[in-house]
Amino acid sequence: MEKKVGDGNHTLFWEDVWYGQTPLRVQYPGLYGVSLQCGKTVRQVWDRGKWDLSFRRHLCGGSLLELQDLQNKLRAVDITSDCDRIIWPAGRKGEYNARSMYRLLSFGGVIDAEMQDVWQSKVPLKIEHFVFFALRGRIPLPYFVGFAVLPPLFEI
Repeated sequence: MEKKVGDGNHTLFWEDVWYGQTPLRVQYPGLYGVSLQCGKTVRQVWDRGKWDLSFRRHLCGGSLLELQDLQNKLRAVDITSDCDRIIWPAGRKGEYNARSMYRLLSFGGVIDAEMQDVWQSKVPLKIEHFVFFALRGRIPLPYFVGFAVLPPLFEI
């Protein structure tokens, strides 16, 4: 689930998914580790029209670059007087319904069209498995040794 930030009173700054596809603590682990605002809401970090990010120590190197990147992203965020909203990404309008939950639970993953042809073919299951592994380069070496020209076991 994602959150659409309005006033920021019900959205945790570092822990909730509200900017991007993952929480900010995942996007910026170096900053999260030294942040003094863990567990604070977006509204508590947004102070008088600017972002008030504070850390336990001075930042340098990669952490400083992460901070600059985060500040650039936060410039695009607009804090309004509306309430924060939860968005259900599986729903068509961002709202939860039973149909969208069913589709989410019953979806088997990405469908590989090439493999669908293999599994729906009218050949024995052993052959289907062999073709499946062959197409993925997973055939063990002994199979190929059996097809190689081997010296005869005994001479006549």
